[in-house]
Amino acid sequence: MNHKTITSSSQDSELTQKILLSRFHWLFLLTAGAVLLLVASVVFQLIFLHRLSNRVELLEWNAQLKDVKWLGSTVFPNSNVIQFLDNGFSIEFEQVIYEPTGLHLTGFFGNPKSLTIRGARLRFSARRNASLEDYPKGSNEAIGDFKVLRSPEEIGIAETPAIDTILSGTRARFDVTIPNVRYTKDGLMLYVSLNNERYSYIH
Repeated sequence: MNHKTITSSSQDSELTQKILLSRFHWLFLLTAGAVLLLVASVVFQLIFLHRLSNRVELLEWNAQLKDVKWLGSTVFPNSNVIQFLDNGFSIEFEQVIYEPTGLHLTGFFGNPKSLTIRGARLRFSARRNASLEDYPKGSNEAIGDFKVLRSPEEIGIAETPAIDTILSGTRARFDVTIPNVRYTKDGLMLYVSLNNERYSYIH
């Protein structure tokens, strides 16, 4: 009788241990699963926030580009190079000289269109040269390696005297000095726009 009682107690103890081990195993699996889900959720939220931040930065960058676009066409202060403006006209700098009074520019404004321009004034805006790496801080996949010149700081502005007449297929000389412009190793960006011009089309 005692032998059967001991055997039964031993079996009950083993069964209890198995049940406890089984419960511990499932509890461990549930805990591990919950931890993994929590980690995955945190990682997903971090990725989402990172991409959202990238998107916001890209939208801000595009807004900056739109603001700069209103300044006129972008040209580089390089001499003896014909550069076409967004409106189809051309600029060629004959001389680009940094003087104590500012940046002295001489050159030609070209009219390749089938029209005549009268009374045009060339407005030059000089701004600090910067790249996408400067804005936003820490470029990312949403923007990639796209390099665009951005000019947040205006250095100086100047406007040429009115050019009397520029016939189709001809060009006119200009001479202007943009004040406060000094040579820097970072360079600068120039924006050109036309003011007060009048057009007459060739029939």
